[in-house]
Amino acid sequence: MGSGFIIRSTDTSCLVMTCQHVIGGIDPSNPNHTLHVRLAWRSTEYTADILYDSEPCDIAVLKVRDISREYPSLKFEDPQGVPPSAPVFLLAYISPKELKGIGPVLSLFPSVSPGSTA
Repeated sequence: MGSGFIIRSTDTSCLVMTCQHVIGGIDPSNPNHTLHVRLAWRSTEYTADILYDSEPCDIAVLKVRDISREYPSLKFEDPQGVPPSAPVFLLAYISPKELKGIGPVLSLFPSVSPGSTA
């Protein structure tokens, strides 16, 4: 289980970027390995295909199929235009207990953690 964000969407599919460690161990060539994605605040699970994954960069791109509508997508900006100490936000399924090394805690609702650029 992990988090990701939609980077492109149509009315039938969307691309989701996530961390590679979230999908680690899934073998797309094995018919017994099926990847499922659930969008925030939805209970429906959708089948997804791995389009790209890089273990060294810890990045993966998934194609989620058979969705019934277009979803908002994350817009990337050029980091050159971001001033030092600009406010930033981490959107994920995180738990402060996990960050402190206390142990894994399952969170089903997205969290927002504010911060700033260095």
